[in-house]
Amino acid sequence: MYIVFGLRKEKVDTETVLADEFSKLDMIDSMSDRNFLDFFMKIFACMCRIDLALFRLSTTDNNGRFFTGRHLFDSQPACVGFMVAASQKIFGRPGQHRGHEHQLHATSSIVNTSNLLVSTINALTPDEFDEFLKFDVLNEALSKKTQKIGDFERAFFAEAFRVFFSTDEEINSLEVLWRAY
Repeated sequence: MYIVFGLRKEKVDTETVLADEFSKLDMIDSMSDRNFLDFFMKIFACMCRIDLALFRLSTTDNNGRFFTGRHLFDSQPACVGFMVAASQKIFGRPGQHRGHEHQLHATSSIVNTSNLLVSTINALTPDEFDEFLKFDVLNEALSKKTQKIGDFERAFFAEAFRVFFSTDEEINSLEVLWRAY
């Protein structure tokens, strides 16, 4: 998670990416920021709070890969997508640099959006949970057969969480995220 957060890319082959000069420069740039670890920990904590909120409920549809709340962040592509989308909102895309004030504002926005989602999830009744999660839509979107399924899923979740971090409104259903790719 730390590497994808620092590189701001969802496709990371750890054996080759650290040998890449641009990736080295991105990591050095990220790690030279004395606030980088603090940003990482705040974003990781947001992901954990969302995961804990989702953990308590499950859907009634047991078809597909995702059918309980805890399954979302059991998936490495979902974790990677979350961290990459957050990192890009805070620091910009690879090669882009954003000032410290922007980084603070973006981090605060992510924390607020995540807290709003957790509050929304915690207020749901078990009957409302299926309609909110929309794992049937997620499972359908991920059922497309591709050559490189891991790459597809990481890109899928990165785009889904970019949409999540771009809204300041309360989300009534996660379907808007699952249909973003």
